[in-house]
Amino acid sequence: MKRHFIMILVACFVLPAMISAQEVDKAREEFDGIMKSLEAKRSSTPMPKLIDMAERELLAFLEKHPGTEAAGNAHLMLGQIYSSINRLEDAEKHLLLYFDKDIPKNPKDLGIAKFSMGNLYVSMTRFDEAEKVFREAVEASGSDAKMKQMAQSMIDRMSILKSLAIGKVPDDFSATATDGKPISFGQYRGKVVLVDFWATWCAPCRTEMPHVKKVYDKYNPKGFEIIGISMDDNKAKLDEYIKNKSIKWRQIFDGKGWKSELGQKYAVASIPTTLLLDREGVIRYKNLRGDELEKAVKELTGN
Repeated sequence: MKRHFIMILVACFVLPAMISAQEVDKAREEFDGIMKSLEAKRSSTPMPKLIDMAERELLAFLEKHPGTEAAGNAHLMLGQIYSSINRLEDAEKHLLLYFDKDIPKNPKDLGIAKFSMGNLYVSMTRFDEAEKVFREAVEASGSDAKMKQMAQSMIDRMSILKSLAIGKVPDDFSATATDGKPISFGQYRGKVVLVDFWATWCAPCRTEMPHVKKVYDKYNPKGFEIIGISMDDNKAKLDEYIKNKSIKWRQIFDGKGWKSELGQKYAVASIPTTLLLDREGVIRYKNLRGDELEKAVKELTGN
């Protein structure tokens, strides 16, 4: 009798914490609906507005459906979104919540989740942690050969990534710009330089371009330059975009897309990727956006 009473007492504490199958299904249906809605709006909605919309809807979803597998997917999605807009602390918070032991997970998602965490740690220059997580991503990817290859590629590039940490001087390069003339870092010594890996097909790159142009127009007379490194594979589209947007700084294009020689040399895994170098050629900032970019350029140009 006493044992039976204890079991009932324990059940009184455990049952409220359990999530019914009905709630799990409801959460999954709602999450999938959010994803479909965002996907439908992607081509017609400016990226900043789409990101705000996704953030608002996913946070509201987490309030309603905590602890479900779909909540884990929402944390993962928020982590990726925040990483893409350089809100790194918020990204880490949500990716860590995804890995919370109390949240159920689909094993098929673990590889991409580990890969996302590794990329975040690279952005935060926490390279030892990044390498560890990328190795875990390889193991977690199972039969997903593409994800396994991507994670292994990041492990192989780790020495390059470490050489591109803030405070380092990146290795120089020699290339031919789209104007047909040679170009290298050495030509820009004494200038503050933004190295911008981008592409015309990249929505976040296009969203950021007005900010970049504004900073260039304002600070170019004060010693600020930009080197654009295009990850496009169609030069006609690149030329058309540059002409239509009145982009004045020099561009490098080799037509190899993601296999761009300079993209490989500097271990670019996503775009936009930027390095901001001071007048001595030292990396001072990475992946700045909007007002943060202007603030840093103002500081480094001394204006």
